[in-house]
Amino acid sequence: MNKLSEFWSHPGIPLITHLKYVANISKEIYNETFIRNANRQLFFDISQLLALGHDFGKFSTFFQDYIRNVNDQLALEKLRRERNKILKNYNNIPLYNNLKDHSKISAFFTYFLVKELLLLKYPQIKENFEIKYLPLISFLVVKKHHGNIQNFDSDLRKDLFLEGRKRGYEQYFNILLEHIDLKMIAPFYEEHTKLKGIGSQIINFKKNFMDYYNSLQSDYESFDSYLSKNFDIELEDISENYQLSKELYVKELYYFLFLELLYSILLDSDKKEASKTSYIKPTLIYNNIVNDYVKNKFSKTNGGMNILRDKFYSAINTIAEAPNLNKNIFSITVPTGLGKTLASFNFAVQIMNKIKLENN
Repeated sequence: MNKLSEFWSHPGIPLITHLKYVANISKEIYNETFIRNANRQLFFDISQLLALGHDFGKFSTFFQDYIRNVNDQLALEKLRRERNKILKNYNNIPLYNNLKDHSKISAFFTYFLVKELLLLKYPQIKENFEIKYLPLISFLVVKKHHGNIQNFDSDLRKDLFLEGRKRGYEQYFNILLEHIDLKMIAPFYEEHTKLKGIGSQIINFKKNFMDYYNSLQSDYESFDSYLSKNFDIELEDISENYQLSKELYVKELYYFLFLELLYSILLDSDKKEASKTSYIKPTLIYNNIVNDYVKNKFSKTNGGMNILRDKFYSAINTIAEAPNLNKNIFSITVPTGLGKTLASFNFAVQIMNKIKLENN
């Protein structure tokens, strides 16, 4: 292919168009999020790199041959045999890897982009605990953007870093990168990532690939070591049943929340763009929608439990009128039957509107 516009992301859809549109939708979604006590610009920058990098692997001729013949079963079978013939020459490559797949190589490319972002734009904070493992998070988000994230251990160590796999993956990614014209795509990423000088590094991405592979492994092991050293726990030990200390919980929760944020933004944007679904900007819900419903529905009730329900609802409504927005989590605990559903809905609507107005 002689032009970037000739590469497809989906049948008949230019890949560069898809990447740019996913980045645009990500921007709109991100601008509607409310993040307190975090560097909004940094996370915006990362979300843009995720959007631009998530389908990097589709620039390979393996994927392009596949997507252009996706409706021709005979052609697909021929291509499959050709890919398998190539892989048979390399005994070390894990059997479950397919040369037309794009998620893993895209994840490494995005990891590289985020690493460079921190180095170029955020050098003073790139070693902060809250920042330094964001490239690792970014890798995981892109690697699993067509599946489900399990955990660090199964999605990273067991897949990529088990003893004996390094040589196989070096061979596998070398084959893939031989079939991606890095010189052709470098100007596109130079322009749209706004990372100065990134084009020349992209041209050398194949040459330096194992440096990024080793860096990713080092980040994983460093994070694992940090948890083990400070909290006597390893990543593979963490499960939904494990009781975490408060300090560990806060640190784990930080990365968990931002992983969920970046993952959900990318998936939402990617699927909206691929399906050509318009982005619908969230609007404020009428602030008294629940109050009006309660007033009209229950205005004639009196006595007994209804007196307690009215007191409870009024108390929650009073708090909702002037909430402490420095708190991130609110809970309501009362006996069954006092009206938590309506009170919680009313509280949530009013909190949402206040946060929206505060951000504007």
